Amino acid sequence: SDNGWKYAVASNSSSPFSFTIDYSIINGGSGTVVAGTQIQYFVVAQDDANNLSSNPYGATFSTSPPVQNINGKATTPNSYYVCNTLSGTVTVGTSGATYTSLTKAGGLFADINSRILSGNLTVNIITDLATEDGTNTLNQWAEQGAGGYSLTINPSGGVTRTISGSVNAPLITLNGANRVTIDGLNSGGNALKIQNTFYNGANYTSSTIKFVNGACSNTVTNCIISGDGMGYNGYGYTTGCPILFSNSSSSSGNINNTISNCEISSYDTHLTNICIYSYGTSGYENYGNTITGNKIHDYGTASCNPAGIYLDSYSANTSKPSWTIQNNRIYQKNTLLVNGRSWTGIFINTGGDGFTVNGNIIGYADSTQTNACTIGSSSTSTGFIGINIPQVQDVLQAFKTTQLAVLI
Repeated sequence: SDNGWKYAVASNSSSPFSFTIDYSIINGGSGTVVAGTQIQYFVVAQDDANNLSSNPYGATFSTSPPVQNINGKATTPNSYYVCNTLSGTVTVGTSGATYTSLTKAGGLFADINSRILSGNLTVNIITDLATEDGTNTLNQWAEQGAGGYSLTINPSGGVTRTISGSVNAPLITLNGANRVTIDGLNSGGNALKIQNTFYNGANYTSSTIKFVNGACSNTVTNCIISGDGMGYNGYGYTTGCPILFSNSSSSSGNINNTISNCEISSYDTHLTNICIYSYGTSGYENYGNTITGNKIHDYGTASCNPAGIYLDSYSANTSKPSWTIQNNRIYQKNTLLVNGRSWTGIFINTGGDGFTVNGNIIGYADSTQTNACTIGSSSTSTGFIGINIPQVQDVLQAFKTTQLAVLI
């Protein structure tokens, strides 16, 4: 009833050979294959002298000709799982939705990681998500059909939706994921807040949105993003910040991503030391990213050199397009004492060239430049630096001041 050994013959007569696995002859000939079914297979071939070869190794035969008389499978067969496809529109909310979370077990990210996209996918957030735990990252999904599909996450319902969690880890991680858009819309009453509220005085890894392992061509726009990640090392930063461009172990860095028209700040009075930070990997640099039209504010502690945007090592590739940082408003609402250190708007501390930095307003106590704010310091040599590029520090001395009212 099941045709003995289940096999498929190549549909062509020259290399590379093509095979189609026939589901109708497995499971006792029932042809029953459902999502989650594991299919194991191996490939066998023989030459004119009846020598058998298999991939993976280990298949055996009872008599010649060997291919027609296989009596033992490969030692460790290849395998794959049958997956359902996903496309169209789904919802995420605590009730009445397709999924109850983005990052938790059984949530949207876990399901996408286990399925195949057969078209573009739109995700509507229909309630607040107050207990996200960051357990599942969003990986690059498998695709069926034309491919090149996109994933778009929007708020829905004509109100402000909040995605929140308290974890000493990234809350939302794009782990090699491409073509993801998180759009707060800011229209029709819709808006989106994303916040990691974790704080313990030393929360060095609690980023809110993290790009890692070759996350490319993604956009975060029209969102309010906050976090209290402190970070520390030589200049006061590691991986705790609202937006983190991290390292990569894949074939590329995190490239061609856009952060636009967002408000990015500390979550509360426990100030983050940095709002947007990049630290790549040698050979897999982060480059070609755009930061434009954002309001970046309220960051820095007395023990570190804070920066609104900090591009650290391996954040450029000399043969590739560099970063574009333009039309941002970077400011500090309240007086900040930095104790002999410097509050910096934009710090480019990486090799490379071709950076585009223009139209940014750095200073004041608000985004409309109507109120001033003072950065206090115990040293007259530090306090405020609009843009810091160590390689050309002598050019930038003119931007230093203690009263924030600087146009660059």
